[in-house]
Amino acid sequence: MPKISVILSSYNHEKYIAASIESVLSQTFSDFELLIFDDGSSDASQEIIRSFDDPRIKLFLYEKNRGPYYAIQEPLKSARGEYLAFQHSDDIWEPEKLSAQVEFLDAHEEYAVCFTQVKFIDETGAPYDLPETHPYRNIFRQKNRSREEWLNHLFWHSNCFCNPSMLARNDAENFSLNPCMMQLPDYFMWVKLCARRNVCVLERELIKFRLRRAEQESVSSISLEKMVRAANETNFMAREFLFLLRDKKEFLAVFPEAQEFSRGGQIDIEFAFAQLCLRHKLPAYHEIALELLYKLLTNPKKAAAIKKIYGYDSGKFIQDTGKFDVFGVRNRAPTFDGKLYLNLGGGFSENDTITNAILIRPDGRFSATFTGALKGEVSEIRFDPDDSMIPPMKIFQILIN
Repeated sequence: MPKISVILSSYNHEKYIAASIESVLSQTFSDFELLIFDDGSSDASQEIIRSFDDPRIKLFLYEKNRGPYYAIQEPLKSARGEYLAFQHSDDIWEPEKLSAQVEFLDAHEEYAVCFTQVKFIDETGAPYDLPETHPYRNIFRQKNRSREEWLNHLFWHSNCFCNPSMLARNDAENFSLNPCMMQLPDYFMWVKLCARRNVCVLERELIKFRLRRAEQESVSSISLEKMVRAANETNFMAREFLFLLRDKKEFLAVFPEAQEFSRGGQIDIEFAFAQLCLRHKLPAYHEIALELLYKLLTNPKKAAAIKKIYGYDSGKFIQDTGKFDVFGVRNRAPTFDGKLYLNLGGGFSENDTITNAILIRPDGRFSATFTGALKGEVSEIRFDPDDSMIPPMKIFQILIN
């Protein structure tokens, strides 16, 4: 029985598949089986794969495209190794990758998975020094954390683990594959993993992760369909963190920042989690927060407890439902940003302003309400629309409370 089962996924990468396979076969650690599956490539990938003659290789070549979840099932069930690694058909492993990871996992039984640091290469195999603003620049360059700290990072920052750099113990519980995920399957898997097991990232750069410059410098690889699907899958992913609401100790270990919602040793973890979700940058989390708050406040007993502990009631909830635009209404409605300047005695200043998104009605009219705590007595006010409002406008009425 081999020590490691390597599963290599292939799909229409005829330019890169040979180098990927060679990087596995040339590992300094040789006690492995290589299970290669090709998901119905329309190029010469399968022909190139068949050209390799090594007793450690086992092929799963499909005529039709099944999708990654279904294509990997057969090789995954066939994997006999103590450890399991995933490789992609356009990435390259350094020769010492497997040996370094086996040495680590053999010596540290408390870890289920170890990843490595990453080098980036382009389509030619040359080093690719990504610009500072590139989203992949530092995504995989992570310091090691506890299981709870990893969950916190995954909650606030999305996925940060490089799938083809992984070596894991071959336990079904370590691989939560989801047939309903296309854009974020790895993210789903690592959240489920960190909910139960410890994870480590080796400091060494042992994988060359390929990013094609042509795709990065154009929008051809980005589609509206993928963006919409990713937004929906983010909502599904956000719900995976709800398991933390079952245990107060676990919840506070993952979210130490939630201690601010502790009152005299009391904390309602559903309310605290909802407030953290409202602070998230993504609307998917805002939707979950509003759902949780709605359930709390429509339960008379829980609503009374929330009001007593936090002073939060249906009135404040109603304010939040108008503030967090989880369904993108503002993006579809004709709006502009209006800014109200307040003269508090020293003239108008950007520091003393209130900005509001204002809806334009079909007849061209609008009304805007500006609320806020005043720092002093107001002697004058000035209303400025944003630069998008080119047509002239007339103010008919101002009401001041």
